[in-house]
Amino acid sequence: MDLAKQPKVIIPLAGAVIILILLAWSWYDAQSKVRWAREEALPEIQRLADQRDRAAAFRLAMEARPYLKDDPTFKRTFGYVSGRAWFTSEPSGAEVFWKRYGEPDESWALLGTTPIDSMLFPRHAVHTRIQRNGYDSVERLVYPSRNDVELEEAGTIPADVVRLPGGNPAVEIVGIDHIDPVEFQTVLLDKYEVTNAKFKAFSDAGGYENSEYWEELRVPFVAAMARFTDRSGRPGPSTWEAGTYPTNQGDYPVAGVSWFEAMAYSKFAGKSLPTVYHWSAAAWTAISYMIVPRSNMPGDGPAAVGTYEGMGRYGTYDLAGNVREWVVNPTQNGARYILGGGWNDPAYAYNDAYAQDPFDRSATNGFRTIEYLGDEPNLEALQAQIDRPFRDFSQEKPVSNAEFETILRTFEYDKTPLNAEIEAIDETEADWIREKVSFDAAYGDERVTAYLYLPRKGEPPYQTVVYFPGSNAIHDRVFGGSLGSRRDFILLDGRALLWPIYKSTYERGDDLDSDYPEETVFYKDHVTMWAKDLSLSIDYLETRDDIDAGNLAYYGISWGGALGPIMTADEPRFKASILLVAGLMFQTTLPEAEAINFVPRVEVPTLMLNGKYDHYFPVETSQKPLFELLDLPADQKRMVVSELGHFYFPRAVDAGNVCVVG
Repeated sequence: MDLAKQPKVIIPLAGAVIILILLAWSWYDAQSKVRWAREEALPEIQRLADQRDRAAAFRLAMEARPYLKDDPTFKRTFGYVSGRAWFTSEPSGAEVFWKRYGEPDESWALLGTTPIDSMLFPRHAVHTRIQRNGYDSVERLVYPSRNDVELEEAGTIPADVVRLPGGNPAVEIVGIDHIDPVEFQTVLLDKYEVTNAKFKAFSDAGGYENSEYWEELRVPFVAAMARFTDRSGRPGPSTWEAGTYPTNQGDYPVAGVSWFEAMAYSKFAGKSLPTVYHWSAAAWTAISYMIVPRSNMPGDGPAAVGTYEGMGRYGTYDLAGNVREWVVNPTQNGARYILGGGWNDPAYAYNDAYAQDPFDRSATNGFRTIEYLGDEPNLEALQAQIDRPFRDFSQEKPVSNAEFETILRTFEYDKTPLNAEIEAIDETEADWIREKVSFDAAYGDERVTAYLYLPRKGEPPYQTVVYFPGSNAIHDRVFGGSLGSRRDFILLDGRALLWPIYKSTYERGDDLDSDYPEETVFYKDHVTMWAKDLSLSIDYLETRDDIDAGNLAYYGISWGGALGPIMTADEPRFKASILLVAGLMFQTTLPEAEAINFVPRVEVPTLMLNGKYDHYFPVETSQKPLFELLDLPADQKRMVVSELGHFYFPRAVDAGNVCVVG
């Protein structure tokens, strides 16, 4: 008998063969996915991250993550492109969707249903939609953070307004970002700028004839109305003719109105002009590099509201460009702030605290309104005058050489023993070793802590970069030690990095609570302490055989970049200086700490890497003045302006999207 032909044998044997085939296929499929993840997905994730498209990088990284969880390169890259987000809604049970910002044709991806606790999320501002049956959906720009949303029953609020949640967010408008925040209650904010059609309803209802709408006028009512006429001499905006707007432009923003006309319309509509605090909270200028390119700025003329994809934080449109937008607050000289820039303004105007005469009726002047939902206890403070410091650096002169020599003497210190110690060594990273070191400070009975990162790649002695961080170091009280994408490339390139813990930063925090210069001895003394900490750090590097102390570079980011000229003019041992997202500050200080006295004395080749949409250091008034004050040969200074804001580092610069100066 042929046992192989018996069913009892054939069926199990066939089953075993099938199982083996399935296992082999499963193994092959798994290996194929691992190869895809390592050979195709990972390089693409890195490319997208380098190109600042972290949302797209995150999507791909989530696909590849099951196959690369233990890969050190993937783990580091995944840390660049991912964060954690939390979502709650009132009521709960709302679905949360997301897609990349400015991609109207991209499909929505479901994140989950509220409450969502600590989920992986793109480390990037993305477009989210929160929706629940029976309630109006809410659209927002969201970054990895906590997000609380209050939903309204369907039809409760008009479709052309959004809820601006109450709070006391910092003002992020260049020139007035030094002011303290003022808390406000939740308001309704116009989704779009006030249109021609809406303003005509005001005009047709006798808005220019009813003095009750014009309480802010400080000139006779009749005289003022004689100024507020259109091209034909009839009441109306300066861009109108014969008492009406151009044909087929009813849904265009009204333009050519004074601050007084914007205020009068607001009262007619039962609303108010926003304050600087409301407008800033909605604008989110920190991501202007994303918003402005998708807005009507600069353009050939105004466009119908909502034409462009430049959405603000809470679902508004055209805060950047189209028309400038009047807000309530006056400046110290009686001008009124008009924010966001218009279609005929440069891109950086979105970030600037611009103000002009309240009677000005330029063709790019418009507005939007807010509606208070109840009593606003801080109304007076919200609408108060906001002084705007400004400096024209082209008109300022640095001190003389003799005066500067006197200034430099305040930075001197005694060369005493460092008493240096290596306190800890961390070897957990795949690409570098971190040593925690300390040495005596040059003032008081203090110790300076520093973290020395040594590359596993390359051979000692290592060229070394000495780092000066951004102002977050003043507010953080614990040094995290993460290098992130703005610093790790130094180690990956085979160089060492020293990160001193300067006076007032991290664990060495003190009473200094701001990076803004002040005309005080307290601030001046801190600048000299920072310089001494830096010089002592170099003294320490000179004691090490594994460091090439003759090849040191200064690398400062933001606050550290703004201080860079002071640090490098005082310290002659640097061979190069890199200033990332830096510029001159508008606040004044004592001569010993004033940057413009140091910039012309910088003798080290300097590279400036800046963002076109930097909301702290504007290109024309802050970045370029610093670059132009550098008294260096043309081949020893360079300024690169990328299509970036303040918070991102161009690891890979697209040559087609940069402007090189010098």
